[in-house]
Amino acid sequence: MRRNRNALFKQELTDNIIDQDTEKNETETSSDLMLVIQSLSPQYRAVFNLYVFEEYKHKEIALLLGISEGTSKSNYARAKEIIKKNIKAKSKEVGLSERTILLSHG
Repeated sequence: MRRNRNALFKQELTDNIIDQDTEKNETETSSDLMLVIQSLSPQYRAVFNLYVFEEYKHKEIALLLGISEGTSKSNYARAKEIIKKNIKAKSKEVGLSERTILLSHG
């Protein structure tokens, strides 16, 4: 179940950040997403990348990074919130409506 939510979250981040009617192409959207992820603190970014892109479990991440499983979970949740806020702010910057950002999974 968690893997399905992660897949949905990743897909929404990359595919549904902007409305299909805008001029922005997929490459630019992916670049924007990567910039937001890169702006995370190193510990949040490490946990986020390992969990979402590498599909490690929190227990595995904890062992890899020398942190507790709970810290891994909270760092992931905080990273997700920061990403959501940054994407919403970016959408307002370029005049997109908030309905184009579908980040309610988690």
